[in-house]
Amino acid sequence: MDRAKKRVKADARGRAMAWLFLLCALLASLLGLTLQRGLYQSYLFEMSTIKDTPQGLARQYDFASLFLLYEAIPRALNGDLDVLRLNVRDLDGQERQAFNDREIAHMADVAHLYCLAKVVLAASALALIGFVLWNWRRVKRGESRAGIAKGALLGVLDVLLLAGAVALWAVIDFRSAFWAFHLIAFTNDLWLLDPNDMLIQMMPQAFFESTVLKIALNWACCAAVWCAYWHGVLCRERKKAGAKA
Repeated sequence: MDRAKKRVKADARGRAMAWLFLLCALLASLLGLTLQRGLYQSYLFEMSTIKDTPQGLARQYDFASLFLLYEAIPRALNGDLDVLRLNVRDLDGQERQAFNDREIAHMADVAHLYCLAKVVLAASALALIGFVLWNWRRVKRGESRAGIAKGALLGVLDVLLLAGAVALWAVIDFRSAFWAFHLIAFTNDLWLLDPNDMLIQMMPQAFFESTVLKIALNWACCAAVWCAYWHGVLCRERKKAGAKA
């Protein structure tokens, strides 16, 4: 009975490490990608988002103005909302305010979520380090790493089942999944912007689909590395157990 309890505890610690690691990997992928200017600049250079916009930004504004617009987004996500109070020049030489007050208020909400994501990432990373040290001490005292390794692998399966369900939903109907996310993330309706608003024209559904895919690929690579490591640990522990037997 005592041995069974130890196995259950080792499995729980392994699962907890897996959950924390995958959460850290997801948030790090999100922040690392969407806070980089390169993501938005590449969309500007490729013109993929611009061609999909209902108004055709490339046919309205000069390239320098558009470059400043896309460059302002990651700075706003980092909390510098004043950068959104800028003017853009159209091809006729006329200037207008790029973002209206509702758009800026919505970006303030998004910046708050990004701040929260950074806090959660830091807390999760510290908790993960704590579990790693805890397990290291247990192993030093003679506990086999096999139970921890099994939990670390099963924890990934737990998360993948949930992520798979969400991914399937997004593949079948990205719009409804995107809508549900906003209902959960925001306590107001500021995210319901007019199709003619600059934010919508700059970042249509295609932009978010592409970005989510990039984040998912980064996250999947992290999960694969995690699984490869703990599978190797499990194999080594089984060989040791077999040699002792």
